[in-house]
Amino acid sequence: METKIIARIESYSHKDGLLLLSIDNAGAKVVTKDLVDNCNKNYNGYIKLKMSKPYRDRTLPQNDLYWARCTAYAKYLGSTKDEVSKGVKWRACDEGLWELVDVPFSKTGRKEPKSTADADVQEMSVLLDVLERIASEDGFLFDF
Repeated sequence: METKIIARIESYSHKDGLLLLSIDNAGAKVVTKDLVDNCNKNYNGYIKLKMSKPYRDRTLPQNDLYWARCTAYAKYLGSTKDEVSKGVKWRACDEGLWELVDVPFSKTGRKEPKSTADADVQEMSVLLDVLERIASEDGFLFDF
């Protein structure tokens, strides 16, 4: 179970090695409670918490540009846009620029690159940069 919460932290404190957050948002409190209850029940109270600046979700023009460039580069390679996208994401993962996520229902703990559908504007910008770099290393330059 993964939950993405964007919340304003009203206050915080540290006590006994714990980070205590005060969130003044009823919706975020309900989602957080459900997640914490699930983690208490299934994971001995452990929870993975990733805190970052609140970037907005990727934009449609950004997504369109990414897929148009994947398509153009794929045509140059004689490949498909999905194969190009997968290669770009794996390269970004290798460089520590893109996140690997658990494959649902994988019994071996297999991971794969995060979907672009879950990316924010900053992450998509990184992916576009990696795509442009890979293509230029191959002698292909985008004209758009």
